[in-house]
Amino acid sequence: MKQAYCQRFVDDSGMVNIHSQTAVALSLHFGLLPECDRKKNGEFLAELIRKNGNRLTTGFLGTACLNAALSSAGQTETAFDLYLQEEFPSWLFSVDQGATTIWERWNSYTREAGFGNVNMNSFNHYAYGAVHEWVFDTVCGIRFAAPGGSKITFACHPDQRLGFADAVIETPYGKVSSAWKFIDENRLSWEISAPANCGMSVIIPDGWQCREKTDDLKCGTYTLNLRKTGR
Repeated sequence: MKQAYCQRFVDDSGMVNIHSQTAVALSLHFGLLPECDRKKNGEFLAELIRKNGNRLTTGFLGTACLNAALSSAGQTETAFDLYLQEEFPSWLFSVDQGATTIWERWNSYTREAGFGNVNMNSFNHYAYGAVHEWVFDTVCGIRFAAPGGSKITFACHPDQRLGFADAVIETPYGKVSSAWKFIDENRLSWEISAPANCGMSVIIPDGWQCREKTDDLKCGTYTLNLRKTGR
């Protein structure tokens, strides 16, 4: 199936031949590209976003996996640029209009024009809200290394523009949590917790070093103190 997909939708240079954010994001997210072509397609996706003023052009299907696709191809900084964008269309544009939930449309309501068309105007919708899978998995770094969360890998991606992030997931084994916050631009405090009878491992983010030893940690609660390495 992957071979047939690539024959139809990937050109001879290894690039997705439909030049839209959604086409490239879906190709990356569902693992349809050869490993050797992922990096350059991720760079192309980031370029498409930058050329659009760090704004998305995806819809119902592409938005759900856009940030995850970027991070999987080494473009997490661009994923943060999207997540923190306030111009229309964006998550924070809706927040700036008063949103406390994720809407079906970016402009379901605006302070200037009021409510949109009632025929497709849910004010609590899952599709665009699916970005928070990326927040839990990548930003906060709670990754299921085995079904049901019997093994957890903690691998966060801190960004000082957020300042802090905090996530909790209830699993069949108990509560898993990850919370980090910047002490200053060079220091980070990261608290992680995994329940009993659960395996865990920790991956220190690139560009940081940890004062505590993280090899072979057993389930429990830990506070890790990180410092930038200058890379």
